[in-house]
Amino acid sequence: MAYKIHKTSGNMVRLDVGGKVYTTSVTTLTKYSESMLGAMFSGRVPVQTDDSGTFRIDRDGKLFRHVLNFLRSSKLHLPENFQEYDQLLDEADFYQIDALTEAVSEMRQQRQSDERLGEPAQYIEFNFLSSNGYYELRGPKNFRMDRITDMEVPGSACD
Repeated sequence: MAYKIHKTSGNMVRLDVGGKVYTTSVTTLTKYSESMLGAMFSGRVPVQTDDSGTFRIDRDGKLFRHVLNFLRSSKLHLPENFQEYDQLLDEADFYQIDALTEAVSEMRQQRQSDERLGEPAQYIEFNFLSSNGYYELRGPKNFRMDRITDMEVPGSACD
């Protein structure tokens, strides 16, 4: 396959990352101007395309989804059961997106902390009616009443 040196132009870019094809805007790819993608797609660095004009990057195509979504929103959204933190950190490092590296590290630390406590990050509500009125108790999804100590509820039998 013939490759040609290409300076990016236009709004939309087609990327083949590890065999997965993505289409996005130059604006998205250059959001973090000091990143590798920022350098590649701002025109500062010449890049190669194939005959169809697709840019090819030899990286993990599945994880690039998270990189691209972060570039779009500046927020990291990972599935609850996500386990590939080290690999995603490698991708963030490769693309030189410091904000993504920080976000992945923070999320991994938070989720590990939640796991140690046995508390997922999602919460559920428990509602009950006492003799003096309605009370609402909120807690982690795996909330257990036996974890509560010295709890005082006005109007309850404990008063």
